Parts: sequence; C-alpha cells; structure tokens
Amino acid sequence: RKLNKFMGYWENTAYINSPSTKEVIEELTSMFADEGMVLVPSPHERKSQYYEPMQYATALKNDLWGIAVFPGNENWVVIKTAPLELLGEKEPNENRIRFVLLCSRLNCSGFMYNLYDSGPEILIETDGTGQYKVTGYGYNDPLDYYGEKLDESFFEIQFTLLPYQYILEKYSCGDDRANAFAEEFGGKNMRYCDNLTSVETLICHKPLQANCGEALYYKWPKKGRVDIDSCSREEWKNKNG
Repeated sequence: RKLNKFMGYWENTAYINSPSTKEVIEELTSMFADEGMVLVPSPHERKSQYYEPMQYATALKNDLWGIAVFPGNENWVVIKTAPLELLGEKEPNENRIRFVLLCSRLNCSGFMYNLYDSGPEILIETDGTGQYKVTGYGYNDPLDYYGEKLDESFFEIQFTLLPYQYILEKYSCGDDRANAFAEEFGGKNMRYCDNLTSVETLICHKPLQANCGEALYYKWPKKGRVDIDSCSREEWKNKNG
C-alpha cells in the first residue's frame, strides 16, 4: 500500500491453491480457536488513526484480528489479514508459521508474498505437506523473519517448491511482482489483493467489496495484549516522548 508519493509499496498477501473459501475459513477459525481467539461480529465502522496496532504491531500484541478471505482465479483463495503479517508469524502452541500450518491442515499448497516499502521481499511457500521454504530478507532484521533464520544465499526471493519462478524472472521490481501475483492468482478480485483491503476493511471495519468474499474478526477474550492502542499523531508523540 503506497501511503503517499514519498513512500513505497507495501503488500502482505497469502494465496492458497484451494477451490473452497469456506474450507479455508473453517480451518482459520479452528486454528485461531486453538490460540484462544474467539469469532465475534464485525465491529462498527471507524476512522483510521495515525497509529494502528493492527497495522504496525504483531499478532500477540493485538486483542483483535481480522481476516478477509475471497476467491481468486480458479482453485485459488486469497487471504488478507490485520495484523498484516498474522499468517507469517509463528503461532505459540507448536511454534510453526501460521500460513504453513494452515496449508498443512488444508492439504493445499500456497505462498505468501510480503513487500516492504518497494524494497525488501519475503516469500513463504509450502507444498501443503508441512514442507516449506522462506526466501528473501527481513525489513527490520535481514537475517531473521519472526524467528525464522534466513539464508544469505537466498536474499533474492525464489520459488523452489512451487512452479511460479517464471513470474519472478519476468518481473524484477517488487511492485510489479505484487501486481503480477494479484492478476494471475486473484483473478476478478485482484484489486482486493492490495493492502488497502487490510486497512480499509479489516482495520476500519468497512464492508468487504470482493465478490463472494467474507471478512471475519477474532477477539482475545482476556484483553490486555495491546501496548499502545489506536491513537492520533499528537497522542502518539505524547506517548513516545
């Protein structure tokens, strides 16, 4: 998501080779329940603040998670989340990447593409059997992605398990790659593969416009995981000195 002309493009999108959005939602709901997250009605629509923990903080620093699930091209399902890298982070029970765990439970292959400020890229791919590969380099720590140690010889993202390397070879720019993935796997819903879906739908709770898509929310019933709640720029400055 390009916030203004001085910032690059940000993208965090998961693509699963499944014919059923219903099955994906059922497995996500079951997975999140294993972590103690309870499915709740959609919150009331709200305006975005300068700082949003669902945009900038990790999953375990949020009491509320949102997912948008919608069909892409034939036999593909697209997932957008808030927090943005919810599925890329590791769940605490088995310390497994949530996206890899989800694909294993569905017995479906898939990949998750992360682009940071039109620069660093992370690609998570899995064959649906539990085997997976993470390539690229992190935004904050080039050699570590949420506890997953990265190999310097794979700083350039590449498909090693799935047959989509041709897309990376055709497009060298991250912005172009994000668009190519959306077009090839998102189909008629490709516009909703953008991070605006995470921000406008899942953080501001606006209706999801993607055809045949669903937006769902899960809450941490005990509360208290948020360090800094949504706040204005002035409030952010005050809280951070």
